[in-house]
Amino acid sequence: MKPLMKEIAVIGHRANSSRILRFYRAVKTGIIEIDVRRINQEIKVIHGPNDIKRATPIGEAFSRIDYFFFYRDPLLPPMALKKYLQRLDGFSGVMIDIAGEIDAEELLNQIPDNKHISYYFSSTNHRILKELKKIRSHIFTSATLQEKLIDPATEVRLCKADAATVKHTALDRGLLEDLHKDGIKVIVWTVNDQDEAAHLAEMGVDGIITDRPDKIRKKLLYEGYYITNYLDMH
Repeated sequence: MKPLMKEIAVIGHRANSSRILRFYRAVKTGIIEIDVRRINQEIKVIHGPNDIKRATPIGEAFSRIDYFFFYRDPLLPPMALKKYLQRLDGFSGVMIDIAGEIDAEELLNQIPDNKHISYYFSSTNHRILKELKKIRSHIFTSATLQEKLIDPATEVRLCKADAATVKHTALDRGLLEDLHKDGIKVIVWTVNDQDEAAHLAEMGVDGIITDRPDKIRKKLLYEGYYITNYLDMH
């Protein structure tokens, strides 16, 4: 076992159903991630295509069509964000991933005043991250990077984000070092392999989004890392 190293956050991916919330609580996940989108004039938590395994390949296909084209799961209707956030006691942090166009002030008005939970915001829509910062400069934002961006580090700086969310296969040491030199944290997604998580931790990432926080936590603790339940601590 290696000596104690730097701290790293392990974030439960797409905690958009009661079943997944129960699992994440059971394995003591500190930070979870949820996806939100405006649907029918309301900000709602949306469900991914894999929340419930379908009995047939055709069922799987239809669930994906529903999600990617209509932002819904026929077996798991979207829930209002404000109502959903009331169910999250026991977690230290919630990363809210914003899809599509949402008014920044309206979004912030949905966030409950809960001193026990920290709220973080991520999106590929960097404009809304800038708007969130204008309203509340102290909130933690993470710019999700598209793989085809020519200068991703500059994109993060322009929207004044505190972190960058990067697909783990798109991250290299050059980008990591470029972001870190400006004090920008790096969070990778979605990593379910223990050895890959250990490799990324050794590279120096600050957070790992995963469907299996139990496995990833176990591996990183064995390697000597401290698992933090906060993204906004320095």
